[in-house]
This record gives sequence, C-alpha cells and structure tokens, in this order.
Amino acid sequence: MTRYLRELLAAKEPAFSQAIHEFESATGNKGVDIGLSTEIEQQTQAILRHLGLDQRDSTPQEVYHALQALTKKHDEFIQNITGRPNLADPQELAMVLGEVFYHLDTDRQVWAVKPSVMRRLLKANPPRVVMKKLGYRSADSMIKRESVAELLLGARMLESAAWMTRLLKSYKKLSSSDFESRAIQIVAMRPERWQGVEQQFMQQKHHTIMHSKELGAIGVLSLQGKIRAGSTIMTYLLAFHYLNEIKSYSSFFKLKQVDSAFGELVSRTLMHDPSDAADVLGRPVHWKSLRRHFARQGGGVPEAFQPHVSDEDVAWTAAEDALYRLEPALKFWQGLEYVGLDADRPVSFNLLDNTVSLVNGVEFGQQATSHMQAALGNELLSRYLSHKQLSDHVIQQLEPAGSDLADLSFIEGGIIDEL
Repeated sequence: MTRYLRELLAAKEPAFSQAIHEFESATGNKGVDIGLSTEIEQQTQAILRHLGLDQRDSTPQEVYHALQALTKKHDEFIQNITGRPNLADPQELAMVLGEVFYHLDTDRQVWAVKPSVMRRLLKANPPRVVMKKLGYRSADSMIKRESVAELLLGARMLESAAWMTRLLKSYKKLSSSDFESRAIQIVAMRPERWQGVEQQFMQQKHHTIMHSKELGAIGVLSLQGKIRAGSTIMTYLLAFHYLNEIKSYSSFFKLKQVDSAFGELVSRTLMHDPSDAADVLGRPVHWKSLRRHFARQGGGVPEAFQPHVSDEDVAWTAAEDALYRLEPALKFWQGLEYVGLDADRPVSFNLLDNTVSLVNGVEFGQQATSHMQAALGNELLSRYLSHKQLSDHVIQQLEPAGSDLADLSFIEGGIIDEL
C-alpha cells in the first residue's frame, strides 16, 4: 500500500518508505498507509461507477477525459447559478465574489497590517513604476489618494524584485500593534488603469486572481481575450484558495505576535515562506499543513494557542464544499481533494487540478496533479499527527511563549505556486 501512495505522490525512494516506517514506529500504528490507500481505491471505484465507466477495463485516459467533460459541465452550472459574471469586468466580478462569500457566510476576518502603516512603508519605499503607470508626479500624492491595497497589488505586478525585497525587509520594523483585525478586502484592479499588465500577469500565472497576505486583500484582474471553459469555476476556486492562504498567514502571525523578533519573523515569512513552523521526527512541517490538521480535528484550537489564536483562525473553508452549497451538482467533488487514479502520471480527482487542466487545454499525460498530491501529503501527515504524542510535541514547539522556531518544511510544497 505504501507503493500506491508513493506513486500518487510521485515521492522518492527510499526516503518515502523510511518516513512511513519512522512514523509507524513513533505512533505504534502500522495501518495508516493501508487505511488511506484502501479509502482512495474505494473512492476511485465509486467515482468510475458515477461516471458510467467500466471499472475493469477503463483506461486512465478515458477517466481523465470523463473528468474534464464533467468539469466543463460544472463550470456552466456555476456560471448560471452566479448570473454569468463578466470575467473581463473586475468590478462586477469583485462584487459577485463578495456576494458569494456573504451568501455562504464565509469567515473573512483576518489579522493584517493597518492601511495607515502600509502607507507609511510605501512612502519610505515609493513604487515608482506604479507611480508612472498611474500618471503621478509625486509618490506622496499617489499614496495619499489611492487605495493602498490596489497600490500594493499593482506593485507586485510591476515593480522589480529588488524593490519588492526592500519593501519586505522594511517589515522587520513591524510590531503587533501595527496589525488589526478586519475583513479580507476584495479589490477590483480596474482595467483602464492596469491595461497591458493583466496579460503579463496571466502569461506568468495563468489566472486573474492575486492576493496580499500582509494586507489581507484579494485582487481581481480583467480576463482579456477569449473566455475559456473552466475560467469561471477556476476564479471561484482561487478566490477561496487565497482566502484560506491569507487566513493561514494571519493565524501564524497572531500565534507569534508575542515573539521578541516578531518583525523579523513577518519579514522572513513573507520574503522566503520558510517551512519552519514545527519539527516532526526530524522532518520540517509547514504552518499551512498544521493549520489544516488542527481544523480537521474538530476539537477546536489547542489550548496552548489561546488567547492569541481562536477556533475561527484555524477554520478551513474547502472550496469544493463552498461551491457545493452554491450548486448541489458539485457534491461530486466533495471529499476528492486528495484522491487520484494510479497511472504512469496519476489522474487527479481534485477539482482544482481538473480545472487547471481544462482552462489550459492540457492533453492526457501532462494533466495537473500538484493539488491532489499536496492534499494527499497533508492528509497522510494529519493522520499520523492525530497520535497524541506527536500532536503534543508539535503543539509544544508552537506555543506562543515558547523558544525560537526550529528550522522546518515537510509535505506542504506550495499548493498553487505554478498557477
């Protein structure tokens, strides 16, 4: 069964089998990989039946094309249920996203840098390329008059890597008093102001949703050119993904707000995204993986994290669950985040993987698998962390009043970096 998981994860040997052996020895549980593999195989067979495919002789290619057809169909359903928003109009789309979040009662509260503080940082590090793009002669005038969220998001697209590094280094001066609790902001990046920039961003990222972790903002760009099948559902999936992404870093900063080197931690985290939250059996684990683990436990946030971090801070809004509440047909994808069909290149049953493949017209053999693999890695880790000894060890390392962080990074691997 370890072989089955290894092939779905495209993990390397002998490191993977050694890791499983060490987790089994530490927990005394030798059935985790078998149980997870069996569940995935059972789910796979159920999905094939749902798709009307013969379980005995359907090829991976046939399964992939059936999933792509269903993804396209569900994209149409989501378009209809949300009024077919114009993806070329960021203001309309930002309004629809806000309505969707509100309708689904999605918790958008995060701990983010105060706008006044960000204005001060931008004044000290003027984004001059943005200033030229927007037609300002004075950086002070621009920073005073413009939305600080739109300026920062625009700077991420236009300014140089050297400028971005200088800005992130300036975060070392931040303290917990420079942060506040507020709702995630959805920012319409107006096409008349960012004309030409959208295309460059799309060529690099293949979508039109961006975000700022430190400011708690999701940016919406205009989708230029022909609207491809899957583009609408991808927009909603990414919006929920970035909502979870922002909340992950928000909760991490809240947890570490009493750290004596808080500003250094914020700067380093946003600059390098180091996987240094905790260590499990000598293997580093990313905070995003741990937050998902605590969210799925159902018992609330560990007592050691209180009062800095609440249950709401670690709550996880699965995009598939949210969209299913909008359109019941999408229940098909519920619980399939980490499920895949074993093949030379696995066929992912993850909705975002299938949407990425659909939007980009990916042929069988090159299909997206990274989101399924990241979710499967997190699921496997979480099942071992459910063992009290390992869980207590992790919590002890994360306690706000504890010692400095260890150097870490396990299975997380950037869920959507390639998008």
